Amino acid sequence: MAAIVLGVAVWFTDGTLDWAAMIFLVLTWAAMIAAFSGRTFDDERQVERVLEVGMVVQLVLLVGRPPGSDLRPDLSEHFFIGPAFPMGCILMAMLAVTVVVGRPLLGRATFPVIVGLFGVASAWMLWASPDPRIDVMHLHREAALAMAHGRTPYDLHFPNLYGDTRFYGPGFATSRTIDVGSPYPPLSVVLTSLATYLVGDPRAALVAALVCSALLIDQLGGRAARLASLLFISSPRRYLVLEQGWTEPLMVAFLAATMVLAQRRSRWLPLGLAGLLGIKQFSVLLLPFTPFLVGEARPRRRSLRLVAGALLLVAVTALPFVLWDPQAFFRSTVLFQLAQPFRPESLNFAALWAWAHRGAVPPTTILMLGALALATLVALRRCRPTPAGFAAAGALVVLAGLAWSKQAHCNYYDLVIGLLACAVAPAASTGAPGRTVG
Repeated sequence: MAAIVLGVAVWFTDGTLDWAAMIFLVLTWAAMIAAFSGRTFDDERQVERVLEVGMVVQLVLLVGRPPGSDLRPDLSEHFFIGPAFPMGCILMAMLAVTVVVGRPLLGRATFPVIVGLFGVASAWMLWASPDPRIDVMHLHREAALAMAHGRTPYDLHFPNLYGDTRFYGPGFATSRTIDVGSPYPPLSVVLTSLATYLVGDPRAALVAALVCSALLIDQLGGRAARLASLLFISSPRRYLVLEQGWTEPLMVAFLAATMVLAQRRSRWLPLGLAGLLGIKQFSVLLLPFTPFLVGEARPRRRSLRLVAGALLLVAVTALPFVLWDPQAFFRSTVLFQLAQPFRPESLNFAALWAWAHRGAVPPTTILMLGALALATLVALRRCRPTPAGFAAAGALVVLAGLAWSKQAHCNYYDLVIGLLACAVAPAASTGAPGRTVG
């Protein structure tokens, strides 16, 4: 329910402050509190019913608004390619309904065909919005260009398309230029740069990540996992996140891969966890829950060995970029994030506080750290030591951090939706008594 309601919240205004969106964000928190305070295991069939209804609702919302905010104005002139997206959505919806009623139209091929259509619709999005007006796309492209010329991607200077500095911390931009490198860890930079070299668009890496996420989530369980996968790819603003070039889909893909490896007790689990920890800075919030991946409630030899191996792999992959220019790396990946200004249009309680107090900024750092600490304690106490518990704990902690952070928009909440989909997917798994989530 939290995943579904949160998707509706960001659908209203793309993750910016709005009364309707705020109501649904509060409902999301109500669902999360209910999930973490319950003392009985969820019934698998009930979970499936909720997923079915949620997926149908999302498919309706998906066509209720344009899929992106910077679509090319000549779409109607392309008689064959232009209608590809609505036709793909209609076909996905028709096939998804046959899955819901338990009579897949194409048999075992139904789900792969749905994912294939989703991949086509995602690729269409790159064509339909080739140059969205957002600095993230410039950062991806400039980073790829810099590495192609033998320069570090963490020391960039390019035009400021906004014409002002309200979105940046002091010293990182002027009204004419943005003077900061890629704010993403090396693994993200490498993947988006590789996509830029191969197909000319960094978002191709995100398309691949979304398709992989759908397939991997499906591998986490039975019918509930398939429905959770469909719920994830039908999220109402799924294509906006893709259009804008936000990298959260990469994190969801590595999360799903890590959970699959954990379920299968694969020796490659440290590699999957390394990818997850190395793709976004705030993935460090998941570190306290890594024992869940190996079935331990508290850190022991197996989980400590897993973390050590994963961190070593992260260090090895990041070290060349750090040594390339240590100062630029630290400035772009750490100082830039810390200096980000408060965004009063964010969809969270901090922005609501600022609105209620006529623009006064709340003490976001103290409140956010307190929320993170409380959420971590609750998750450690309430989540079962399973891969699903790992994802559920991550969803609670990230959502708690967003509640009082300086910025909280569509892409961050999309990550929470991905975490929740991964947590729900293994609905048939059992756990120890007294632990109810995941």
